[in-house]
Amino acid sequence: MRVAVIGASAAGLAVAKLLKDRGLAPDIFEASDAIGARWQGHYDRLHLHTPASGSSLPGLAFPRGTPRYPSRDQVVAYLRLYAETFGLRPAFGRLVDRLRPEMGAWTISGPWGEARADLVVMATGLNAIPRRIEKPGLDSFPGPVLHSSGFRTGRDFAGQRVLVIGFGNSACEIALDLAEQGGRPAQSVRGPVNALPRDILGIPILTIGRHARLLPPPLADRLTAPLFRLMLGDLRRLGLRRPDYGPITQVRQHGRIPLLDLGTLAMMRRGRIGVYPDILRIEGETVHFADGRGAGFDAIVMATGYAPGWGRIAPLSPERLADLARPVGQRRLLGEGGIYVCGSHVSSRGMLFEIGQEARAIADHIAARVMIPVR
Repeated sequence: MRVAVIGASAAGLAVAKLLKDRGLAPDIFEASDAIGARWQGHYDRLHLHTPASGSSLPGLAFPRGTPRYPSRDQVVAYLRLYAETFGLRPAFGRLVDRLRPEMGAWTISGPWGEARADLVVMATGLNAIPRRIEKPGLDSFPGPVLHSSGFRTGRDFAGQRVLVIGFGNSACEIALDLAEQGGRPAQSVRGPVNALPRDILGIPILTIGRHARLLPPPLADRLTAPLFRLMLGDLRRLGLRRPDYGPITQVRQHGRIPLLDLGTLAMMRRGRIGVYPDILRIEGETVHFADGRGAGFDAIVMATGYAPGWGRIAPLSPERLADLARPVGQRRLLGEGGIYVCGSHVSSRGMLFEIGQEARAIADHIAARVMIPVR
């Protein structure tokens, strides 16, 4: 039985390790020339928002001495250690751009050629394709316009007026980095937002979130709302709107992580980070906003998210794509057609924790499929 794993970051490595444990020898295809390449490409300031103690992959903890929230480089080093520890050897430079069914198996193709597999695990991640937005007059803006995937450090924009579009965790951390590195950032917040402190009394908020899973989301939101207001204040005073649902409901019913605040809100209160609503139009360096205000900027960073890559590679039906958003234990179409996807579910427990759960379920399902006793 030939099994192919596409991607050599956290999800691909976890699945490959667990398949190897079950007696299979998967082929690992990696488009880049390194393990964890997408992690290496993120901005310098990035840290995990989940504690290392709950973010390790199956079979290997983060090394002793790793801080509670590992840096980007520490995560990359951990992924390399993981591959080395378990003898995982990806084939690098193997960009996969198409899967097609042939005679009960799959042909995997790319610029390098073709390969065959009976089963395929897509582990290319949720953050595969930068998602950009278009605004009237954007082409008239004289300064650089980049997606957050191309942002590295606020030092590159010291003294400049930078508009960050978005209010997710990357957007807010980039705005904070710009403010700390001498930039003059502002954020365009396009809709209602939820925010949480990253820690409460020294306890990571995602640790608390795992216990909150025992309660219905609306009830958990009502019980925790007074504490969050006490710690973060009234977001409306910053010009922010809140949705009709709370942060726990946002994660569990809408599949989106709220802001885990690292200090961005405090910078907004101090006037170090400006707050604007959605963009109406752009005229040269002047950006006009939906509330009638206009302001000049030297650069624009679109922290507008990503799209997953598997839909453009594998022939997945709309029903299958919707199924991937569910926790792995609730998926009705797991492994349908011989294609698995690992790393597709957004969870309050953190992506690396969830990847471990998905990888185990996928490896067990494949083992049962090929009649290998599950250990």
